[in-house]
Amino acid sequence: MVLHLNRRKVVSGALMVGCYLFDPGVAAAQGLAWKRTFGGEGDEIVNSAAVDGEGRTVLVGYFEGEVDLDPGPGEHLVTSNGELDAFVMRLDQDGDLDWVRTFGGPESDYATGVSLDDLGNVFVVGTFRGAVDMDPGTGTATLTSAGGHDVFLTKYAPNGEYLGAWRTGGAGYDEAKSVAIGGSGGVYVLSYFTGTIDADPGDPVLSIASEGQLDVLVQRFLGDGTLGWAHAVGGAGTDFGLSLALDVDENIWMTGSFESTIDMDPGAGVAALTSAGAWDVFVAKWASNGTFLWAGRMGGPENFDTGYDLAVDGEGNTWVIGSFFGSADFDPGAGVHTLTASSEGSDDVFVVKLAADGEFLWAGSFGGGDADLGYGIGVNTGGQVLLTGFFSGLADLDPSTEGVFEVSTSEANYFDGFLSLLDGDGTFIRAWTLGGAGSIATQSMVVSDNGMLTMVGHFENTVDLDAGPGESMATSAGFRDAFVLRMSDVVAGIPPANDQVVPLLSPNPAGDHLVVELGSAYHGVPYTITDTKGCVVARGVLRTDRTSVPVAHLREGAYRFTLDHPAVRGVGFVVER
Repeated sequence: MVLHLNRRKVVSGALMVGCYLFDPGVAAAQGLAWKRTFGGEGDEIVNSAAVDGEGRTVLVGYFEGEVDLDPGPGEHLVTSNGELDAFVMRLDQDGDLDWVRTFGGPESDYATGVSLDDLGNVFVVGTFRGAVDMDPGTGTATLTSAGGHDVFLTKYAPNGEYLGAWRTGGAGYDEAKSVAIGGSGGVYVLSYFTGTIDADPGDPVLSIASEGQLDVLVQRFLGDGTLGWAHAVGGAGTDFGLSLALDVDENIWMTGSFESTIDMDPGAGVAALTSAGAWDVFVAKWASNGTFLWAGRMGGPENFDTGYDLAVDGEGNTWVIGSFFGSADFDPGAGVHTLTASSEGSDDVFVVKLAADGEFLWAGSFGGGDADLGYGIGVNTGGQVLLTGFFSGLADLDPSTEGVFEVSTSEANYFDGFLSLLDGDGTFIRAWTLGGAGSIATQSMVVSDNGMLTMVGHFENTVDLDAGPGESMATSAGFRDAFVLRMSDVVAGIPPANDQVVPLLSPNPAGDHLVVELGSAYHGVPYTITDTKGCVVARGVLRTDRTSVPVAHLREGAYRFTLDHPAVRGVGFVVER
C-alpha cells in the first residue's frame, strides 16, 4: 500500500513492514486475505455483494462488450447482448469462481442489489429494458418492459440454477436499488419509479401512480415471487430510495433523498417531511406489514444531500452514511445538530446514528476541499462501525473536531477509496486507503460475524488493492474494471471506547515536539504513539499537566496518541515540517 498523508510527503508501505506491536486500543488491518479483479475493454462494475455463512461471496453488477468473468486464473468469456448486460457470480471462500450467470437484451440491463436467504438462495434486483431472457440456462424466461426501464427480481439456487424472475414497472423509468430478506423469508425490494406502474408481477394488476417526477416504492414478496404488499410514497418533486435494511424484528429501515415535501406514511395518515434545500436525506422505518412507524429528514439549504446506505447494529440503532454540501442539520427531531462541509461546492461524508425510535444519538462528518462520497456502511458484532467510499485531493478522515487523520489521493484529479473504523459512540479509531496511479471507488461492503470484511468496487489504470502494509497491484484492462477483496480480522481486539477525557495536543501539525495537556490525575500513566499501520513508534510516561513529547525522529505523516487509561480517548495528530 502507498498511503499519501500530505501533498509534500509520501509514506511507503515498505516502511516498517512487519511491525505489528499493536497497542490494544488501536485497530489494525491484519491483512488482505485475497483480491480478485475482472474486466475487459469496456465498463465492468460490481454494484453489490452478499456473503453466506461459509464465506462464499455473491457479486452482482454489469459488463460491456467481451469480458472474462472468471476473476481467477481460469477463463469465462462472455459478450454482452446489448450496451450493458447484468451478471451474477459466486466465488468460493478463497475467491475462486464457483459459477457465473449473465443476462440482457439489446439495450442496457444491470443488477444493482443482492441478498441471500437462510438456504443460500440468491435474490437479485436491478433494471432492464425491452425483452430479456432471464434464464441463463437452456430454457427461456422472457420478461418484457412496459416501455422504459422496468424493475426485475430474479432468484437462483445456491448452485446457480435459475428459479424464477418477476417484473415491476410502467412506461417510465423504474429502477430497483436494494433488496433484503427477513427471518420470515419475506423479500423486501426498494425501488423508485415514474408515472403509473403495475406493482404486482402476478394477477391482478396493482396500479400505483407517482405523485411527482420520481417516487419511492417498497415491495414485500414471498420466496416464490408472490407479492405480499406494495406501497409508494412521494411528493411533487424527485424522491428516490437507495438503501434498505431490516432490524431483528424485521422492521424496514430505508434511506435516500427527496425534494420539496414528501408524505412518508403509505397509509391513511400523513407524515410529511419538507426539504430545506434542493434535496434532503430521508430516513424511514416501517413495520414488516408495510405500516408506517417513523420518518425524519436531514439536510440543509445548499444543493443536494443524499443518504446512500444504512445498517442496523445489535442494539437496534441505525447508522446512516451519505454525502452533503454546505451546512446541514443532521438531527431529524426537534433538536439541531449542524455539520459543515470542509469546502464550498464539494461533497463531504456524513455519518449519523439513530436510536430504534428515530431519536438522534450522534453525527459526524469528514472530507476535504474536493469531492468525498460515503457509499457503504456496516456494523460488526462488537458494535464497531465500518465506512467506505472514495475521496479526492486532501482529506481528513477523522469525523471528530479534536483529531486529524489526513490523507491525500495518489494522483491529482483522481479518486482513492477509503475504509474507516469508528467505535459504537462515533469515536474515530483509524482509517485505511486504496489508491495508485488511477481512480478507485469502493461501492459496498459486507461485514461478517467472524471479523472478515468483503469490499467491492471498481478502478481504472493501476492501483494498489491492499489496504494494509503490503502491496497488491492491479491494472484495468480497459475503462473501469471490477474488484472484490477480502480482509481478515479487520477489527479484531478493539475494545469499545466510552472515553470522556480528550487530551489536548499542540501544535497540531507538530514539528519536533508535541505538547500533551492533561490533569494531575494522569501523572505517571504510560502513553504510546502509533503510526498508520498500528506500529508503536514511541513510548513514554506523562509527568506533568503539560508534557512535552519528542517527535523529531518521526517521519512526516499521521499518528495517534493513546494513553494507557480507560477514561482517556486516543487522539490523532500529524507531523509536518
